[in-house]
Amino acid sequence: MKRQIGIGVMISFGFLTMAVLGIGTTGDLDPSLVAYWPMDEGSGNMTYDVTTNGNDGEIYGATWTDGICRKALRFDGMESHVELQTPVIGDLGEWTLVAWINVEEGDVPVWDDDGGHVHTIYGEYTSHALTKNFVLLQGHKDENTWVWWPYFDNYPPPGHMGDYLAHWDELKSGAPIYLQEWYHVAFSKAGENICFWYQGSLAGCYPYEHYGSGAPPTHTWLGKRDLSSNWEDYVYHGAIDEMKIYNRALTAEEINADYEAGLTCLLLDVAIDIKPGSDPNSINLKSKGVIPVAVLTTPEFDAADVDPTTVGFGPDTAGIAHSAAHLEDVDGDGDIDLLMHFRTQETGIQCGDTYATLTGETFDGSPIEGSDSIKTVGCK
Repeated sequence: MKRQIGIGVMISFGFLTMAVLGIGTTGDLDPSLVAYWPMDEGSGNMTYDVTTNGNDGEIYGATWTDGICRKALRFDGMESHVELQTPVIGDLGEWTLVAWINVEEGDVPVWDDDGGHVHTIYGEYTSHALTKNFVLLQGHKDENTWVWWPYFDNYPPPGHMGDYLAHWDELKSGAPIYLQEWYHVAFSKAGENICFWYQGSLAGCYPYEHYGSGAPPTHTWLGKRDLSSNWEDYVYHGAIDEMKIYNRALTAEEINADYEAGLTCLLLDVAIDIKPGSDPNSINLKSKGVIPVAVLTTPEFDAADVDPTTVGFGPDTAGIAHSAAHLEDVDGDGDIDLLMHFRTQETGIQCGDTYATLTGETFDGSPIEGSDSIKTVGCK
């Protein structure tokens, strides 16, 4: 599972692209998706691109942590990064980059006068102290919150051309971003505009002035900007998850769908047993009684963590019928499960339904969901 951790300093995204695909899924990939790092390996020194483009990354110093959806990579804000073999954005005409980010406080302000910090999420490097492509989310602190705006640029070495995003300081997130929380961000380039998206909604679009493609990148990283020690403050500090790059500009609907998919991934998928001991789990829709449903404890989940007051069962999310749930070993495996009862007539289960779902929250506020098969009777 992925729990919310945190964001809130300054972020720098070297060239970006995005995709619209169910978070954490790898089947039926959008053909415009040129790179997708779910970052779910959980161990080892590689994070793999699940498209067929082979943009796999070697991990240097970054560590595995819980993410928005299963696992994520945490960067220490010092030297940790992921190195790619080839640039992904490069000279793409249109693109979208989407990612979930969870930033921790930076150790050294890049701008002392305003306390801002910069953290690079993606960077393409051309020559000493100069990057080819990067996008920067620059945060400014105000009463322990941060307001963010992006900055995209193509810094060319002398004698070469580059790209520049005008009015970058006007592309603000529109809402505070707090440290150590997950946020969905996206950049898209379409025509002459760069657009910034925050939590699935458009923050703004502004002109993108193109002066030439510049020198080809020689290095590409996640979590790092370039080789120069002069830019050591531009390393990412925090967690990154579900990063995607597309070779087209996603629509507003697609970006919002990617955001919504990330939210659903926060759900804890729990095991439930409707009418424990029954097979099949027959539900008599004419019954005026109750239906027993158990949330089962597994190696990954403790049923005692469920807050019974938040639980709903069936299409109409019926609340528990009794004043209290019961902690007992329902399935005889030695673990303590949570047994609850729901009035049949309040569940909303209809003739022909083949499964029923239980939803709720744990005591710490994490959403849960579990389903089990049913057979409806008493329909005639």
